[in-house]
Amino acid sequence: MPPHRRLTRRELNYFRMIYIVVKIFPKILVQFFKTEWKRCTSLTWNDDPHSGSEFWKREYTGSRYSTINDTISKGNSSEFDSTVLFYLILNSRSVGQRLRLHSPAIYFQITQLRKIRNEVVHRYNFKVPTREFDSLCDKVRGCFRRLRFPTEELNAVKTTVCLYHEELESLRKKFEREKQRLIDYEDYFTWRNSRFEEFFQKYQQQRISPSELRRKGILSDQDVEKIENQKDEKLQSTMIVDIVLFKGERTTSAFLNILQQTGNGLEESFVNALPPENLSSVTTVSPDFMQKASCQYPKNYTIIMLDFTKYIYSMDWDAMDQRGQTFLEQSEDWSVKLFVMIELAYGYNVRGESERAIALLDEVTQNAFRAGPHSTRILSRACSRKSLHYIHVHRLEMAETYASEANSLISNFQSPEEQIVGLKRLTDCILYEDGSVEKRRKKSLPIYETIIEMCRRYIEDIPRCGYYLRFIYHDMARLCLGFTRHGFVETTLKEIEEGEKYIKRLEEPDLRTNDGSTYTDGFRFICKSIAAFKRGKLLENGQERKKLWNEGFEHKRKATRICNSLNNDNNEAMFMLKSLNDYVSKWNIM
Repeated sequence: MPPHRRLTRRELNYFRMIYIVVKIFPKILVQFFKTEWKRCTSLTWNDDPHSGSEFWKREYTGSRYSTINDTISKGNSSEFDSTVLFYLILNSRSVGQRLRLHSPAIYFQITQLRKIRNEVVHRYNFKVPTREFDSLCDKVRGCFRRLRFPTEELNAVKTTVCLYHEELESLRKKFEREKQRLIDYEDYFTWRNSRFEEFFQKYQQQRISPSELRRKGILSDQDVEKIENQKDEKLQSTMIVDIVLFKGERTTSAFLNILQQTGNGLEESFVNALPPENLSSVTTVSPDFMQKASCQYPKNYTIIMLDFTKYIYSMDWDAMDQRGQTFLEQSEDWSVKLFVMIELAYGYNVRGESERAIALLDEVTQNAFRAGPHSTRILSRACSRKSLHYIHVHRLEMAETYASEANSLISNFQSPEEQIVGLKRLTDCILYEDGSVEKRRKKSLPIYETIIEMCRRYIEDIPRCGYYLRFIYHDMARLCLGFTRHGFVETTLKEIEEGEKYIKRLEEPDLRTNDGSTYTDGFRFICKSIAAFKRGKLLENGQERKKLWNEGFEHKRKATRICNSLNNDNNEAMFMLKSLNDYVSKWNIM
């Protein structure tokens, strides 16, 4: 077929640019998605509705646009354009979340391809200078090479000198569909801005920060990051409203409850702006649902705590992962699912996978409303676990914020275990504060004593009480032995003796572990080692000093063997072990 007409060089560049986006991108991304889907789920994508159904089983929400959801449900990958594929690869829970956590470099390169696609779709000038076209090709080629995608077709398009009428028409149709996606997106936000204009004006005057909404369980860390990347405050407000409404009636009601607390009519403006479909669902839900909580634990809670306690502290990671997957796949009770996710996040924190843990906790806070009367309890526990995450990565201000939020939530209901967990997180923050041993000990000792008394009182009712007690005595010991977030510092003989007293308490029958090789034993051996090294330093008799230091090295070897089982350097136990090694090197102990 002859060419439709001879295109100018700039017009040809424009259509070649379109070809790359609407023909090459989908072809390569489909193969990439199918490979990742297989890797993440162990299932084959068979291009049928069953595959679409399997995908939605693993998702909590869909896209804002029903056309994308419908296309995915059909499962036919030949109908997937770049918009659908970028959603599947970057935004889905089953593929996108895992890719972001485990392969951030690959995730970044796919994000770069999406940015290139958006630049092309946004373009309204149909003539492209050769230099601009070559620059785009170089960007795409760089991404392809880093992703190990083939570049042959890209190179062939770059050297194409003409396009035929049929090809041009096909490109135009596909490109118009991509542009329509963009128009739908812009129309969506134009409608949102016009409808909520009065609300946005009031919201700017009584602004609730994204961080505050995150602490209340309205926004996830990822939501906050996206919002704060926008410099325009009105656009930030638009994004907050969009996310709230997209998450559904429970989140919308919780947001309305927060607006009511400002006392300046914000909630009235918000309700007046709600479209009918949102208004009818919100008015059937009590806006203070987040404040109502049951004192009872959900079904299977004791089993969950006993199982995950055993797996985490014995560092049996395969068993933990397998048990977690079983609960998540088989349980229909959201309370059970969310508690399992919290325990998995705790396990990830212990073994050093902090980013994976925080992503899972974000899912928990987003879906806490599904737990009904257990929602506040779950939010409280999630905040406590997030606080632990930020302690591990030494972001103390964030850790303190989440610890305070957890304790604030606890005040709304009676739960000894949540009180223990919340108070424990406050003492963790004190442990990592700057300041003398004596100053931090005075701040934390009353809280430690309260936790110990509660554990004794509820030892028969709370499955993890023994472990809470072990960690409390570990913390008291390492605080007296001079532990700080900067490593071990010098302490007095009296403080060393106090630390040794707490270590001995850990070795009494009711707290001693069976085989001495659990995660908590790693902390105990580190404490015993630093105590021996510090005592030895105070001795003048070289023979007695050598004997104590040999004991210290023996405890250090035991701690090292346990910590190496964690398979990752990014955790609290390994940080303590590093601090111990630094202390030995600093004082030339041998």
